[in-house]
Amino acid sequence: MLIDYLSIKSQHGKRSLFFDPIHFEVTFVFEIPKSYSPKKKAMVLNKPYIGKVDVDNLLKKILDVCTGALYTNDNIVTSVSARKIYGLHAKTLFTVTNIV
Repeated sequence: MLIDYLSIKSQHGKRSLFFDPIHFEVTFVFEIPKSYSPKKKAMVLNKPYIGKVDVDNLLKKILDVCTGALYTNDNIVTSVSARKIYGLHAKTLFTVTNIV
């Protein structure tokens, strides 16, 4: 499920979408530096990003942002999968799955 935070807030207001335990899978995509040659860009595309930002700090941010829009408390997130990769454009992609 690809989710736009602002559209969730406008459509659902204070209602949460999830109440039961969920699995949260997130991919943090970091833009390939413009200084990289085309050959180097092709080599790093979709490969792991090793940069200054720790994945645990990024994950905490996205879980906090989703509180109030997807769920009332992030304690229902019972499992997580996260990764950082290089991409053409910076973005954050995530899926949420009910665990029942």
